[in-house]
Amino acid sequence: MQKQFLLPHQVIEFTENYLKSFKSQNSVTNIRLSSLNPQHWLCPPSATVKINCDGVVFEQGMEMGLGVIARDDQGRCLWWSSKRITRGGNGEIAEAMAVRHGLELGARLGWSSIIIESDCANLISKMMSPDHDMSFIGPIVADSRTLAASFQLCSFNLVPRYCNTVAHVLAKSAVGSLEGISNLPAGAADLVLADISTS
Repeated sequence: MQKQFLLPHQVIEFTENYLKSFKSQNSVTNIRLSSLNPQHWLCPPSATVKINCDGVVFEQGMEMGLGVIARDDQGRCLWWSSKRITRGGNGEIAEAMAVRHGLELGARLGWSSIIIESDCANLISKMMSPDHDMSFIGPIVADSRTLAASFQLCSFNLVPRYCNTVAHVLAKSAVGSLEGISNLPAGAADLVLADISTS
């Protein structure tokens, strides 16, 4: 059998068509971005879980803290996580890992409609971009997009730090890998109650 070779312009045409087809089949229509600018933390709509995520880098530079809290439409804590991991990197990597961790928790706990909130503008922008992210957090963003597509509805909100304080406290206070429904770490429980009173 004689081998057939493609001419350069045929290779280009094939590649362009393949990429166009790939993008159309992998466009995630159930992911949305909210442009809200809240003055305080807000409860999610009924039947939706809001997951606030935050990541910090500790002074040593080789450890990160990931904080995640999921709440219902009454502001009640459904699940929280405070996780310390050994990994070098900057704040953006920590933020990206926190969002991925929040999505993983949502998938593991079987929620179908979620809102992810973060105070990292660059990360939220990357999550919503249709382009392949070639930056150092690209692989984490790709994982998160895949996870987000598994939900019936997944929205991303960019919020000010003061709307993300519980997740921040959970990230800053991370000493191991703790999670649960109740027994929030010191300080976080009071902030949850404060959020309920203002939402």
